[in-house]
Formats: sequence, structure tokens, C-alpha cells
Amino acid sequence: MSRAAEQRLLQQAGAIAGMWRFTHAGQRDTWSYASRAELLLAQGRLFTPAPRPARFTAGPPGTCFATAPRMADEQAGLLYVEGMVLAGGVPFAFDHA
Repeated sequence: MSRAAEQRLLQQAGAIAGMWRFTHAGQRDTWSYASRAELLLAQGRLFTPAPRPARFTAGPPGTCFATAPRMADEQAGLLYVEGMVLAGGVPFAFDHA
């Protein structure tokens, strides 16, 4: 991932975290983090995406949180991770597994 892409991802994650903190002010005071974005900013790390091996096919859009853990359970050597992603053609960062 380029430095510019990393900065864009971090900036957007910060904006999302701020939105959630503002929207839920006073409602999540006992939570360590008000949102997934805030958790990722505090505890996450950046990864450079690797090409998907030809033996794996992408699931339908919107099914990553169901497909990824199943694949990790079924295939030796795969690790399940959650985070945020920037994808070509999408103007904002979004949650992804």
C-alpha cells in the first residue's frame, strides 16, 4: 500500500471513529472504543494487500464476514482478520474481513 493510500485510510478511519463517538456520546462511555474504527486506530496495524491465490474465488459482495471465517476454518494456513479497506472504485474506506 502506498504511503498516500495509508494516509487516506487512516484519515477516513479517524473521521468514522469521530462520527461514531459523536453519534453515541454518553451511550458507550463504558466501552473501551466507541467503534470498530476507533479500535483499529488504537490497536490495529497496516497491511499491504496480497493478490488472492487463484485457488480462491471472492464471495458475493457483502458476504466477507461470513465467507472469511469459514475459509479460514476450512483451509490450513489461512488466518482470519478484520479491518478496514480501500478498494478501487469505492470513494471511502469500509469494514472488511
